Amino acid sequence: MKKKTKFIWILIASLLLIVVGYMRYYPIKHDTIELRHIIEDKFGVNTERFTSIGLNNKDFYYFVVAGDNIAVVRMKMGVFNRFRYQGLSYTGANFVNGVVESKGNKYLLVGGKNPNHEIEKISFTLDNIPYEIDLVNPGDTFFEYIQIDNKTFDDHIFLDNTILYNGNGEDISATIDTSSGGL
Repeated sequence: MKKKTKFIWILIASLLLIVVGYMRYYPIKHDTIELRHIIEDKFGVNTERFTSIGLNNKDFYYFVVAGDNIAVVRMKMGVFNRFRYQGLSYTGANFVNGVVESKGNKYLLVGGKNPNHEIEKISFTLDNIPYEIDLVNPGDTFFEYIQIDNKTFDDHIFLDNTILYNGNGEDISATIDTSSGGL
């Protein structure tokens, strides 16, 4: 009987340590609140508007315009819907893009400023494979993704192989500042 009681206490203590370890590894309960703190600490601006992309319900990317910068915050979600901060990329350019991997699949994320709501579609090539992204809700900003070939070697799109289109299907790349930063 004494061994059984001791075993139960050891089991309870072990489970408690596992829970505490998990809570420390995934400390963020509300990703949107923490995101606001990260942006405010880094750029000194408060933001209410951001766009997010969740890949495979595990990897989350949050796009925000913070002053003159574009920022992408990366977070990873654990099994109990808690988050872990993975990093921040930012640029003073008008666009940001990069290839990310999630659960063995590769995706290209593209975000940018679209102040006149001109950009409706983006076409580009990665490793000589053509892709197109139709913007779902073209507004002042956009943040979209597309799954790409897993064998893709390029890690971002280049300006010389990217074309921006308006709603009429016309190439407007020459009329827009296409400066870009990476994720």
